[in-house]
Amino acid sequence: VYTSPLQEAIAAAEAMLVDGEEYIPASRENLEKVLKEAKVLLALPEEQRTAEMILAKTMDLVNAMSQMFEQGDKRGLGLLITSAGRLDETQYTPASWSGLTEALTAAKVVYEDANAVQDEVTAAYSKLEAAVRQLVAKANPSGLKTAIDVAQNIVYNANKYVPTSLEGLKEALEAAKLVYENPNAGQAAVDKTASDLLALPMKARK
Repeated sequence: VYTSPLQEAIAAAEAMLVDGEEYIPASRENLEKVLKEAKVLLALPEEQRTAEMILAKTMDLVNAMSQMFEQGDKRGLGLLITSAGRLDETQYTPASWSGLTEALTAAKVVYEDANAVQDEVTAAYSKLEAAVRQLVAKANPSGLKTAIDVAQNIVYNANKYVPTSLEGLKEALEAAKLVYENPNAGQAAVDKTASDLLALPMKARK
């Protein structure tokens, strides 16, 4: 699982807590709480954390840092822009990345506009945060590939099986291939497709 965004956010939060600047006490306490949660998540075994969990906690941490600043301070938006800009395009689906690119470009325009009003800053922050949270991590299709290979083998040797025991297998196989070839398919969709497809060969009888 891609953890670099969370690791970078943790480092930024730790630096903020020791930089000596005076912040609102309640916001400091919240940042310490979210930072602790982030470290707990990062310490979990890899099989117990997902890309979605990592990204969500990264945004929680960035939000907690942004809340350390007074309203009207653009540094919160700047933190979010920096965090979003460090994300790796190769880790996410093209469709979800397109939405992030648009929101990030718009946020930079607002951030660099000396005459931007608070409503514009708030809107830019909200849109960019939403775009980051809606990113879909690219799936690991290895399990689906295995399921397709198993089903394909049975279809190739269909004459060796009772026809009624193969009902729906060919159609499910073709549907699975479409998911496998879809660059925007998320892990949940890939895993479900693999599970559903593997269930059908188990019904095949010779």
